[in-house]
Amino acid sequence: HLPWFFYLFIVSAAGTAFTGLIILTACMKRYDATYSAASFVGSFVVSASVMATAHYNTFAELDGIVNYVLYPFGLLVLMVGVCLLVRDSGEGEESSGSENHDDEEDKEESEGIFGYTEVNEDVAREETVV
Repeated sequence: HLPWFFYLFIVSAAGTAFTGLIILTACMKRYDATYSAASFVGSFVVSASVMATAHYNTFAELDGIVNYVLYPFGLLVLMVGVCLLVRDSGEGEESSGSENHDDEEDKEESEGIFGYTEVNEDVAREETVV
């Protein structure tokens, strides 16, 4: 027989994963996909590494001083890569400026209840014909 808090943990884990997915989707709607994905994956890997270090005592399993340097260095290299991707993706958006501002307002007005853009079929047909 499983303890009562097992079910609480299962529901909490599923809720956390679903909430993270909703936040990532909202971020991808507002920002470049490279920025969103890099930030999400980078933060996930670093937080998972910190939690693994705390829970599984990762550093106790590392042999030699070199591993104590390489493990954090690997996380540092990951974060530098994420920063480079985020910085480079932001430069492309700045160059477009306010040209797409009207399009963004139109998108926000046509969003559905879950933030998905509703497509007007008549407008879509006219755009493909033209």
